[in-house]
Amino acid sequence: MDFQICQNTQSPEKFLCLNEECYSAEKKHIQCYQCLTKQHLSKNKVVRHVDDFIELEQFINEIKKKQTRRQTYIQMIFQQAIDFQKSKIQEVQLSRNPDLIKNATEKIEGDTTKFLRSLSTLYLDQKFTFPYQNSFHVQYVKFYFENENKYQEDSKSKLSILFSQTEKYMQTLDLDIRTTMKRSYQKLELLEKQVTQFSKSSFYNKLQLLILLLILPYLVYLQINQLEIIKYQRQYEQTSQIQEYLIQELVSIKDKYNMLDKKMEYLMMNETEDVLALNKTITEAVDGVQKLKLRFDAFKQSSTSNLEKFRINIQNSIETLQNNITYLQTQENNFGNQISQISSKINVLFLKKDDMKQLLELQKKEKSRRLKEIINQLEEKQVMRRIIQLKNYLYSLLHYRHLIKIHLNLSKSELKDFQLIYEELFDKPVLVYTMISIQQKVFKNEGDNPLVCLGGLSINSLDSIDLIACDFANDIFNPTFESDKAVKSSHGDIYWYQVQESSFGFAPNENIKLLYCDDYDEENEYRLSYWYNLRSSSGGRRLGKFTLLENSQEHMLQIYLLKAPFQ
Repeated sequence: MDFQICQNTQSPEKFLCLNEECYSAEKKHIQCYQCLTKQHLSKNKVVRHVDDFIELEQFINEIKKKQTRRQTYIQMIFQQAIDFQKSKIQEVQLSRNPDLIKNATEKIEGDTTKFLRSLSTLYLDQKFTFPYQNSFHVQYVKFYFENENKYQEDSKSKLSILFSQTEKYMQTLDLDIRTTMKRSYQKLELLEKQVTQFSKSSFYNKLQLLILLLILPYLVYLQINQLEIIKYQRQYEQTSQIQEYLIQELVSIKDKYNMLDKKMEYLMMNETEDVLALNKTITEAVDGVQKLKLRFDAFKQSSTSNLEKFRINIQNSIETLQNNITYLQTQENNFGNQISQISSKINVLFLKKDDMKQLLELQKKEKSRRLKEIINQLEEKQVMRRIIQLKNYLYSLLHYRHLIKIHLNLSKSELKDFQLIYEELFDKPVLVYTMISIQQKVFKNEGDNPLVCLGGLSINSLDSIDLIACDFANDIFNPTFESDKAVKSSHGDIYWYQVQESSFGFAPNENIKLLYCDDYDEENEYRLSYWYNLRSSSGGRRLGKFTLLENSQEHMLQIYLLKAPFQ
């Protein structure tokens, strides 16, 4: 994501405040961290709404995640509505009335389409665009804070109403079909009774023959129709049995479907509650990490300013000390001059003028000679110390160049010329005074830069060290301030970091992720990270792939110092 650069601080404008007082105001919402902090500074010099500060990239990502979850949920509701529509249309297809099938299908499809369109308009139509635009800021924030339970419950309620209305409509269709079949069956029975009564009627004997002759064709016709009626009645009984069987099967399938639907709804509700709980936990964790990052940035700025003030104070103290030494030397020279003058005046009383001059010249020459000897001795010592340091440095490069890198399972015999200066279990914290004590053993004289090895191992490792890196002391013990970037060594492919109130260690590249300790690339075997000055009893915590070794009593931290070949 590209950010604009602030004209005042030259920093990227990537922070915003999610407090209602700020996002509802008509102003520029995206600013750099310094300007946003300055804008929220109260009269008491307290930064307001600091817990509501958030980076723009994280803000947009959260909105996209919520939008994706909403689309997924609404699509699931759509699919349930479509499946329900298909099942009801299949029930309607069992009817032999084409008009009824057509009207019922159009009714069910129309209600379902209307439901889908209204739900899509209500919850899927986007009221803002990506990438971020300041004109939609209020819509972004409202969507960010929107309760996800609201649209889920509303959509489920609308879906239940659709199911209920469709079921009622289907019941009316079933009633019409059964009524029609019952009326047809009653007409058939009435016709059968009339035929039977007519066949059993008698006439007078004198008209019987005539009537028989007259109605014979009709009786034949009735007999044929009666056979047809009996055949039709049998077919109707078979059809009724089949229809009753199909109705029973439909009822059974419908009960199974309702049971599955209830189970699905129950599972969906539980799953939704679990997902919401998980989302809430993840959101709280991300918010906590973001707040920690903001506070760490503030701490880094304050630490940098404090270190700068400390350096300036040290320089002022050194200058004051040098001025005091110069003043004392001046006073000493003045006193010496005064003593010389007094001595000269006393000697003048007893010596001649020529002898006095000769004596003064001799004294001056003697003082100059002694001063030159002292200066030469000091310079000679400094030169010798520098030569020894240079010889030790060149000797280390010449004989131990192969050790200046990160090693896995390095044999302890490779460190036979080294002295073990620190060895403690991972449950012991490393505080500032612990680091100062270690550095006093390493930097015995001004300008020293010996070869040092920092590593960790299991207490069961007798002949080798699990993970260790060797480098010169100036690179290892150099303080850093970035939580996501280590500093490359000047002698090899090792990247070191030492961040107060966080951790120190090494990595194979500059990428680190200090959430108190390095969590970058958890599968990488070439990373060591140890908590530093956390003001607690915790120690540890990472040795290669093992990232949860805080307070471990089965692993230890070791520091080796190369014995100086030249003293």
